[in-house]
Amino acid sequence: MSQAPPLPNTAYWRAYQGRAAGLIDWKDVDALWPQLSAQPEGWFVYDLEVAPPTAPMPAAEFAAFLPQAEALVNARRDRSHSGAIYIDSREAPAFIKIFDPTNMGTSCGGDHDMIFPRYILSKTKPDPRPAPAPKAKGFLGRLVLKR
Repeated sequence: MSQAPPLPNTAYWRAYQGRAAGLIDWKDVDALWPQLSAQPEGWFVYDLEVAPPTAPMPAAEFAAFLPQAEALVNARRDRSHSGAIYIDSREAPAFIKIFDPTNMGTSCGGDHDMIFPRYILSKTKPDPRPAPAPKAKGFLGRLVLKR
């Protein structure tokens, strides 16, 4: 397996690595959506499967996007807790990571690929996602890449 490359040393990726609290309780997750709906201006919505946005999402589009993000997180609503959302501040959020709860990887071990969120909502213009590290082929290839 490949190791994740270092993230770029930019304000955006430093914020990405900054302190964030997980919204574990479903009541906290449920409280987030109306909070975001009440202040829909100025949000960059970065779908990490495409190029980063160059401008904040218009407020009406942001309001239409929120149910999509909520549906993604609710895909695992059958569990006792969420754990798919990480937020920099509950009172005044400016950087939110929304993971696909069906593809969150593992926290065990140190040689796994970095799992990026499905969406990053931020008040800061995003920088492009770093290129993935090369994949090792076979046992010996993994040993060489770990050096």
